[in-house]
Amino acid sequence: MTLIPDFFSEKNSITDALELKVYENNAGGFKRSIRAVVYPSSHEEVEKTIQWANENKVALYPISTGKNWGMGSKVPVINDCIVVNFSKMNRIIEINADHDYAVIEPGVTQQQLYSYLQKNDLPYIFNVTGSSAHTSIIGNSLERGVGYFSSRVENLRALKVVMGNGKTIQTGFAHYENARTKGVYSYGVGPDITGLFFQSNYGIVTQATFDLIPKREIHAILMCGLTDEKNYENYINELAQLRKQEIITTAFHIANRNRSAIALLPHVESYFKNQLGMNADQAKRESAAFHSRITKDTWSAFGGVMGSRKEVRLAKKTIKRKMKKYGKVMFLTQKKISRLQRVVQLFSFLPYFKKLKAFTVAMEAAFSYSQGIPSDMALDSVYWPVNEPIPPNSAEDMDSTDAGLLFSLPILPLNGSSLKKAAQATVEIFRNYGFEAYITFNIIDSKSIESVINLAFKKSDLDTFEKAKKAIDELNAYFMKEGFILYRTDIDRMGQVIGKNDSFWVTIKELKTIFDPNGIISPGRYNMI
Repeated sequence: MTLIPDFFSEKNSITDALELKVYENNAGGFKRSIRAVVYPSSHEEVEKTIQWANENKVALYPISTGKNWGMGSKVPVINDCIVVNFSKMNRIIEINADHDYAVIEPGVTQQQLYSYLQKNDLPYIFNVTGSSAHTSIIGNSLERGVGYFSSRVENLRALKVVMGNGKTIQTGFAHYENARTKGVYSYGVGPDITGLFFQSNYGIVTQATFDLIPKREIHAILMCGLTDEKNYENYINELAQLRKQEIITTAFHIANRNRSAIALLPHVESYFKNQLGMNADQAKRESAAFHSRITKDTWSAFGGVMGSRKEVRLAKKTIKRKMKKYGKVMFLTQKKISRLQRVVQLFSFLPYFKKLKAFTVAMEAAFSYSQGIPSDMALDSVYWPVNEPIPPNSAEDMDSTDAGLLFSLPILPLNGSSLKKAAQATVEIFRNYGFEAYITFNIIDSKSIESVINLAFKKSDLDTFEKAKKAIDELNAYFMKEGFILYRTDIDRMGQVIGKNDSFWVTIKELKTIFDPNGIISPGRYNMI
């Protein structure tokens, strides 16, 4: 038996032991050994790869671009898999201007789709995430990732899948060759099995339809702060009502002070060093001090507001009336940011305004998300808390740095008491292990919140690394006990969500024998082995 299928050339595979060791590096510090890496370039090659794997009883682990940082990155749940990397299978197959969707392959990144829309002057944006511009759209969507406008589950349909048994299936109406509604109606006729391929190990998705969003007359970003922690529950409940009443219609992101700081301060610090001539220590100290001076918010919420001029004006008026009692409310458009930058530039001979200019630059970068512009801006927040130098190409180099990253990702009901309870437990548990809590709560619909709680550490500090793992384990156990169930988990913690005596997971395992009887696709990923 050959190590990999013989139709993969040297340039489309990795088999060298030293290269594989480098490939196994990951931001979460997970220890795995992989057999090889292959890069398919077509649906037919995927079919042939699965046929070969069945014949040789070799496990495959498909990834889109391998940027699932803190959750496993490029490495599998179990050892000795062949990683099937789809970064070279990156065609934009169709842009449908009548029904506002794109048909894409799994290697298509946020930056690639954005650049295509810009180059062809198409009047669309799409549901970008706050991760890297170089992450896969399909990969993140299949993991039920959340963008700046909604949960991406809502955006994906008409999947083309090679199942573990070697058969190709298309979901919804896509399996009817003459169907004119394959990209517009998700469910098809009969049982809808699209959802079976989200967070599952039944097959490999090679193509999908992804929604585009028509550009609106006005794209603005709303920021509303909370200055007094005592009002936290009411603050959250007020935002919840605005979402339920559809005054707020996009995903809103509610961050604690620590999280807001690490999102902003790396860029301010960089400006202080490069534009104001400060050394590294002074820039870090001065940026933190200036941040404390200009904002007293303990929590801050931000998100996009878009629509006609009249719709945005009404939303702005209503939100300001409801939220101004909790803290400062700001509405920003590109026009307002440009005006603010001109004022700051005019008075930049004054020390305060010199520093303020750094915040307006960082603010403009954050505003870009509301316009559907992907960015690598958020990646700097991984390095900053642990004083790790930011590499020149952070999207490609993150796994090789010493910056460690782990997540806890529960879903909460959308109410103030639940969020307060979750936040307090997180702060207490992390503090017991010597860590800061970086918390974001994302309002994804009118009923639920996605929690993104990240823990930063140095991978080379083994004592701290062990404490980080224990802190995440304890926090996850707390959430599961309290009924705040994790909706995603990393490759070391699948057992925290899978119950061997739970009829749901028993059924999931039984379905595996139909779709993938030899168990070759991603063994152990959201399933029992």
